[in-house]
Amino acid sequence: MLRVTRGVPAAPDNEPAKLKTLGHVAHWAFYAVLAAMAFPGSTAWFFDVRQATQAHNILKEVLLVLIALHILAVIFHRIVLKNNVMRRMLQPAN
Repeated sequence: MLRVTRGVPAAPDNEPAKLKTLGHVAHWAFYAVLAAMAFPGSTAWFFDVRQATQAHNILKEVLLVLIALHILAVIFHRIVLKNNVMRRMLQPAN
């Protein structure tokens, strides 16, 4: 909801176009996986469906991979691209 109401800060000046695209894909993948986890998680919890538990656990692993890639991307931005993407993420959008 914050992304919709406040928007996002502009990408750093030295951000290659392919990385901008990957960043957008990764962020929307976060939203998709989190939204997708709700259905099998609820189904597993309320109706004790084993396949729903398995689907929820697979999505959990996907989410953990996305989190790890996100952390690696911040490190890449800091060390390789030498930009302040972490500071940009922590500051409120205008």
